[in-house]
Amino acid sequence: MVQGFIAELLLDKYEIPPAARPGSFLAKYEAGLFSELKERKDFDRDLLALYEAGAIKCHNAWFVERLQLRRAAQFDMECKAANAVLSRFDEHPHGLRIEPYCTAPILSSS
Repeated sequence: MVQGFIAELLLDKYEIPPAARPGSFLAKYEAGLFSELKERKDFDRDLLALYEAGAIKCHNAWFVERLQLRRAAQFDMECKAANAVLSRFDEHPHGLRIEPYCTAPILSSS
């Protein structure tokens, strides 16, 4: 549910109200993240869902208290996101263009 909402925000179907303090670091960070993701039309929805699950996990009490997103639902979101990313794990080094930075022998062919 939340993953779909984030994707719709990135596709400009909805807008987030302007920040109360637009000059604050967090407001700038939020604006910067959305700007960067909107520029990349090929963003990986599974990786976005995993990032989102991690962010929710870091602040899970807020999501329970304010959005009634139960811990079991949070755990389910995290599991689904992790499984989706792991099922395509071999695609990520090439798709994210991180191969030049992966130098561990276990990742190389030799």
